[in-house]
Amino acid sequence: MSALKNILWLLITFISVALGAWIVIDNPDPASFKIFGFASNTLPLGLWLLGSFSMGCIASLLVTSSTLIRLNYRLRRADRQYVKLKSSIADIKEEK
Repeated sequence: MSALKNILWLLITFISVALGAWIVIDNPDPASFKIFGFASNTLPLGLWLLGSFSMGCIASLLVTSSTLIRLNYRLRRADRQYVKLKSSIADIKEEK
């Protein structure tokens, strides 16, 4: 099962890279942007598209990582409480 999962991730990665290359090749027109008063270098439009998509992915990972860390902490705490409760129930059953 692990080998199949690795092959699937490799396939997804290859398709993503191929689509990214296709976007860059299909959009060769040079473009520059002025953001907050700062002018950028002139780069192909495809690179700007890939860069903005990548920055959006990174930003969403940063935003969701704090939530995932918090949920993971709560899950570990709930697991510890469950183990304590289960052991106390087992102790009560042994006493009877």
